[in-house]
Amino acid sequence: MKNDPIETLGLVGGNLLAAMIAVEAQKRGIQTVLLEPEVGNIASEVCNTHITAPITTANIKRLALKSDAIIFCTSTIPVLSKDILKTCITYPKGEGIDFVANRVQQLIACDLTEVPVPNYYHQSNKLTFFKQIADVEMPFRLYQLYPDRYEVMDIYTKDDLEEFIYELDDSTTEWLIEEIHEYDRILSISVLKAGDKVYTYPIQEEILNDEAVKYIYMPASITKTMQGKITKLAKKLLKEVGTEGLFTLKFGMKKNRQIELMNVNPGITVGDIATNHYTDFSIYEQFLNLVEGLPVKDGELVKPSVTTVIKESDVSHRPDFPYHRYTFDRYNKLPVNIYIKENITEA
Repeated sequence: MKNDPIETLGLVGGNLLAAMIAVEAQKRGIQTVLLEPEVGNIASEVCNTHITAPITTANIKRLALKSDAIIFCTSTIPVLSKDILKTCITYPKGEGIDFVANRVQQLIACDLTEVPVPNYYHQSNKLTFFKQIADVEMPFRLYQLYPDRYEVMDIYTKDDLEEFIYELDDSTTEWLIEEIHEYDRILSISVLKAGDKVYTYPIQEEILNDEAVKYIYMPASITKTMQGKITKLAKKLLKEVGTEGLFTLKFGMKKNRQIELMNVNPGITVGDIATNHYTDFSIYEQFLNLVEGLPVKDGELVKPSVTTVIKESDVSHRPDFPYHRYTFDRYNKLPVNIYIKENITEA
């Protein structure tokens, strides 16, 4: 069903997803308002208005007054009251906000749907938490959950652990310990949840070489059995969550070919840019179709592609012509060039 016309779209978080959504919105004559504390970020140059302020409940209320709908482009989302959610259309919707912003909620949903994850320990009792932490082998990831946010710290050494304990805050309500595993391959799948249906895009594989150059291949070079398994797990998990929106699920594959869900993000994978050129409809185009109440479908691959992410000064890893080039300034740090081209070797 077609929604009411969207004239102004609010974007929370000035990352790559926000930038690409803003570009697609421009094509449709939709104004964009960005809420992001950093000046000169990736998305601010392409958005019509930039609210330079922290991502807080009060500022999201401000953004809602200027927008017909809000897209959360970051997983750093404060706890929103039900009255805000009733008066403002958001993506993700409802409990989906907790799902992308709270790792505990992701793990609970994974348990319900039998999606494999690293071993974890969730605790709300401080004394029991300290007993558990003494028995867990490093490395592990620690989450401190507060009433309105959570903080994450990776623990690799005893010094890391001592720093964590020193910074322990009495206002913490829960703790999560999650084992950090080594993976042989990193695979991700982007999905659109529309109503009770889940639509998928080709699975991608990230490879980082010794010179810190990232290559993202679409589709990933994996067996049809593994493709089917990851797609099935993604659909199963998202069907459990009462929400709509764009999500990226990142899986780690061990040497024994066992996979684990590493995280769920609101659609912020760099490799999704390739869908602008090598699938029938870009993921950003279909996301705005979802927001506007227009039809959505699975993203069909037209040609295999490889995305290369390098620093602006790096010319040695620049691919041969032809390619599509994007340049982004990362929060006033060294700009990054992204090159997307057809992957002839995988054709």
